[in-house]
Amino acid sequence: MLANIVGAGRARVEVSAEIDYNRSTTTQETFDPESQVVRSSQIRETENLSAGANGQVTVANELPGASQNNGAAGPTEQGTSSEEVTNYEISKTTQTAVTEAGAIKRLSVAVVVDGVYAAAPNGDPVYTPRSADEIAQILTLVRSAVGYSQARGDSVEVVNMQFAERPELAVPGTDATGGLLDFTRDDVMNGAEMAVTLLIALALIFFVMRPLLKKVLTPETQALALPSGAELGHHGVLAADGQVITDESDEPRDKTPAWVANAKSMGETQLQTLKTVGTLVEENPKQAALIVRDWLGSAA
Repeated sequence: MLANIVGAGRARVEVSAEIDYNRSTTTQETFDPESQVVRSSQIRETENLSAGANGQVTVANELPGASQNNGAAGPTEQGTSSEEVTNYEISKTTQTAVTEAGAIKRLSVAVVVDGVYAAAPNGDPVYTPRSADEIAQILTLVRSAVGYSQARGDSVEVVNMQFAERPELAVPGTDATGGLLDFTRDDVMNGAEMAVTLLIALALIFFVMRPLLKKVLTPETQALALPSGAELGHHGVLAADGQVITDESDEPRDKTPAWVANAKSMGETQLQTLKTVGTLVEENPKQAALIVRDWLGSAA
């Protein structure tokens, strides 16, 4: 990101992160007394009744049959009591939080950016520091990129300083991105692959296709003579003395002469060989390149 703003190689960034490798599990229970619900309610009532002679409690009054012995009953005491028990259910919340290892506890980021270079009339580069507004914008971008958190105690610093290695200024009227002869490693590898493919194609043309075409296009010095015993379609078979032996049987016979079938078989074999060579070259380009190099050395 900074390379697109200040230029390639004109910024250096160092990040230091404090990581928490502890794994913790926290369980919390919360009770809310305001949200209580009646769970159960129970009411108990008790009644007391007692009597005595003339309101006095004596041993004679407590004996069995004391009422009959003493005649009329004395004053009577009566009491009633009531008891109510109510059970309430209080709302409870249970939370369990698991903190995995690898959390960032604190970040420290240091950024150093180079200034601006301009060409002097004599061609020497002249250094100019960057403005405070530009440094503030870079600081904002870096904080957004690293996920700056003030509550976490993160620290991000952007400083403008002149680098020891100065960039080469482009000549006026030329492109500073590079010339035609500036090749990368990928360009070299692509060029090598193309060269190997071209050599393999040339080897196939000169050592395989050329002899076949030469053999096909070269005219025969003598007329082709039909071999003895060649079949002549429905007319019969050619004998050794040149006479035609007719075949009067009604069974169908193959109209293709034997020499044509042999030539066709040889052509199919050569075509299959070419396909096999092409497959081997595609699967093993390095070995094929070595073989072509040996062929060229032998031909030289």
